[in-house]
This record gives sequence, structure tokens and C-alpha cells, in this order.
Amino acid sequence: LIAMGFMGFIGYRKMGTKRMIENIPTSKAKGVFPGITELVGTIQPHDTVISARYTGDAVVYCKYLLKRWQKSGKKSSWVTVESGVQFNVFNVRDETGEIAVNPKGAQVHAARTYLHRAGNLKYYEWTLRPDQEIYVLGPAVLDDPMDRDLIIRHSREERHFVISDQGENST
Repeated sequence: LIAMGFMGFIGYRKMGTKRMIENIPTSKAKGVFPGITELVGTIQPHDTVISARYTGDAVVYCKYLLKRWQKSGKKSSWVTVESGVQFNVFNVRDETGEIAVNPKGAQVHAARTYLHRAGNLKYYEWTLRPDQEIYVLGPAVLDDPMDRDLIIRHSREERHFVISDQGENST
């Protein structure tokens, strides 16, 4: 009964995000104003790129996972050895300009870009790369009241923050 209630709550939240995506018009980078915004463009490094954990590729976001095949008696399974996320602030550019995006706290939908198996180890990476097409739904805020430029980042006041390289329909 508790599990059913929890699953209902998760479904309700996902439906809320889906409705939000359907009802927010896509903005241009120069037309973004404070509050929830939807943007489509290409990723550009804000300052620098980072190196992906296993491939060393130049990226702005990398989720990584290392699993080991482990035997225990009659049972065998893949066990997580290492996992994490690395990222830098990046810009989303469209034909009107750019706006900064800080992916911390976002629900990120990135395609798996690396899978390598070596013996009993599996290495995975999901990355966002410069010049890649990107969809962003999130709050545009001023980091400081004296700032002139908005940034899209997690906000306590707004729970919807999605970044996807698979478009609006992937969420």
C-alpha cells in the first residue's frame, strides 16, 4: 500500500512536469525573463570544458558509472564500484544570443555516449558536449540583484528543471 502511494506520487510529479512542458512556450535566449522558461539551442562552453571521466572527451556534463561482475556463492550480478556526475556551467545559444545554464540539481536526460567492457568491468558515460542540440526547462534567475544577466539554474521556489539532449518529448 505504501509502495502504491509512493508510485502514485512519482507519477503525479512526472505528469506535472509534462503539463508544464506542454504549456510553456519556447523562448529565445534574448527574450528570457525571470521565472520558468523553456529554451532550445546548442551547447557552448561558458568558461571551460571538463574531461569526461573515462574517455577524456571535452564535455560540459558527464554522468559516469563503473560496474564489476561479482560472484557470491551461486549468485552473480553487476555491482556498482563507482558513480558520479561532473559538470560545468554552460551556455545555450540560439540565433538571438546566449544564456548561462548551471545543471546542478537538474533532471538531466543525456544519451549514453560510452560503454566499454574490459574483463569483469563495465564503464558507462552519459555526456553533454559543446555544439550539441539541447532542450532546457527551468527557472531563469538573477544570481545577485546587481546582475544584469539571467542564469537558468535550480531554485527552491520552482521544482521543474529539466535538461535534455533528446528534445522536449523525452521528459
